[in-house]
Amino acid sequence: KQIHPKLRDVTLDELLSHRSGLRRDLGGNEWVSFFQEKDSPSAERRRMLKLLLNEKPEHPRGIYHYSNVGFVVAAAMLEKSTGQEFETLMLRDVFKPLKMDSADFRTMKSARKLKAPLLWGHRSNGKPISPKIAGAENPSAYAPAGTVKVSIADYANYAQWHLKNQPAPVLSTQQALDHLHTGQIKRPSGSGKYGGG
Repeated sequence: KQIHPKLRDVTLDELLSHRSGLRRDLGGNEWVSFFQEKDSPSAERRRMLKLLLNEKPEHPRGIYHYSNVGFVVAAAMLEKSTGQEFETLMLRDVFKPLKMDSADFRTMKSARKLKAPLLWGHRSNGKPISPKIAGAENPSAYAPAGTVKVSIADYANYAQWHLKNQPAPVLSTQQALDHLHTGQIKRPSGSGKYGGG
């Protein structure tokens, strides 16, 4: 009942291909509050949905506008329909079948336990960003938009699965894989079409 009328019939395809009209990210104090990670990632995602889905879409629906929060909404849909957390589903249905044994999701709690040597991003002035601080990575609730940490070898397993263009062991039909690989919307930059994430 709290979902804005213009968002009620947005589809999973629209969320994954950035055509939903949702804004790119949370901002300001909203964004900062999610680094406290007071609850489970799925509970934090539900809290995020309350902020996002009752507001009018920022962009016209059907036009490509990159949205990290669209991935968060899609994950919440999975959680609602399966009764399991997004992270659990990814571990069971993607990482394990592809033998991505190093794959896991970063949290502030796990980041604080990291030990040198560390490879991490840098600011525009060349100074490194400590992975132990809030803001060095997305908060846990943003896992669907990217908090995965994985070895290069295991990332190669993921890439090889896509390159083989065979649904097993992650998907059950070629139709599903073909749909995932099919561009659905032109990117404004003219760099081809964007598919399902």
